[in-house]
Amino acid sequence: MSRLLAVLVAVVGLAFTAGSMGLPWVAVPVDFNGKTVQAVEPWATPVAKIAALLVILVILWDWWRGRRSIWVSPTAAGLWFAFVLVYPYLVMAWDRPTAGAAAWAEAQHRNIIWSGGDVNVGIEYRLLGALDRIFVADTPMEVTPMGVSDWQFAQGGLGRLPEMATWLGYSNTFFDFLRKGWVCGLMGAVFLSLWSTLYKGTMQLDRASVALAALLGTTVVWIMCAWSWALFAASKLGVAAQLAGEGRYAESLEMLQQAGRMLPTLQENTYYVGQTGVLEKALGRDTPAARLWDGVVLERSGRIYQADMLFHRLIDELPASSPIRREACRAGLRFAIDDLNSGKVEEASRRLERLLAADPCNLKANYTLQLAYLRTGRYRDLMQLVNRMDLVYDYYQIPNKYAVQYAAHSHAVVAAYAMGDLDAAVVESRKVLSMI
Repeated sequence: MSRLLAVLVAVVGLAFTAGSMGLPWVAVPVDFNGKTVQAVEPWATPVAKIAALLVILVILWDWWRGRRSIWVSPTAAGLWFAFVLVYPYLVMAWDRPTAGAAAWAEAQHRNIIWSGGDVNVGIEYRLLGALDRIFVADTPMEVTPMGVSDWQFAQGGLGRLPEMATWLGYSNTFFDFLRKGWVCGLMGAVFLSLWSTLYKGTMQLDRASVALAALLGTTVVWIMCAWSWALFAASKLGVAAQLAGEGRYAESLEMLQQAGRMLPTLQENTYYVGQTGVLEKALGRDTPAARLWDGVVLERSGRIYQADMLFHRLIDELPASSPIRREACRAGLRFAIDDLNSGKVEEASRRLERLLAADPCNLKANYTLQLAYLRTGRYRDLMQLVNRMDLVYDYYQIPNKYAVQYAAHSHAVVAAYAMGDLDAAVVESRKVLSMI
């Protein structure tokens, strides 16, 4: 009976591990072709799937030999377990396109859902007589895949644990876009590690020690290196700030870039992008970051038209994965929200349509444009936006997304009744009720 149980544990572990090879681990929506949403996946996912295949082959080979080695299966299972635990760090610290897109997508959702966000303060779909008095919440402030702060280990404490967990990749941003592949990999690692400690139906201390050494040894080294690396990058940022205050802009920029090379996803941070533009402008360089800063200066001085033209040139010139382009999109969204809140609904609609063409999965722009269409009577276009929002939200693994979808489908109910389409109104009403 004990041998049969051991075989069952092995089969379950191999099945989960094999399942992780056929499923996405992390996927972030970035594009929309009119019917489906395209997502970006981390470069670490193919590596993880190759590692999963190697683990399966090694364990099957060790099993097939008839006399399992004390080293082979426990070491393979322990290292596989460690790799699954390290995977979030590889994504959030070293994969700029995925981490940047995830942070931007999460920031949009949080902006809509927080206590002062659109879902909680905007009751436009209920009070039709107050359409011109509903204001849209401002744009998300900081976009940051991984934040760092300059402090020493001696200054740590329990209050620092959430921040230190994000340095390992374990953040809301990662888990919001987590898929079944990583969960299968984790379950497979647990079952294979357990099986690797069993021999002839009983757990053996020497095998358990080998598996534990492989797991803990790798994990502890990774944690210490990740934490030290984050603190080292933070110290570089501190030096860069000091040099900038002394007017040594070239040295400050070099120190800032060193920090970005140490933690690549740091380059996706809103303030990193802004500070790079400030320093490059001070050095007289004509770069995208410097032009972004020019746009910010124009906006602050009230020259909105010139700033808007500059931001849109950046949007047209830069690739979709560029953090500078994302910040330019955020500025355009800010202008559109100001227009809508000022009663310039048609102008807001034009800005938002242009923005959604550049950033098709932008939830904040989508939600705001729904309100604009509701006011201007473009009800069929509104229905299409609601459908797109549903497709984008399919990638979000977060329960409170249903509050936003509830509000969006409530807009669709109003639009359906306004068009006289009672069948569509019934369908949308049922969707609203399903999200309560």
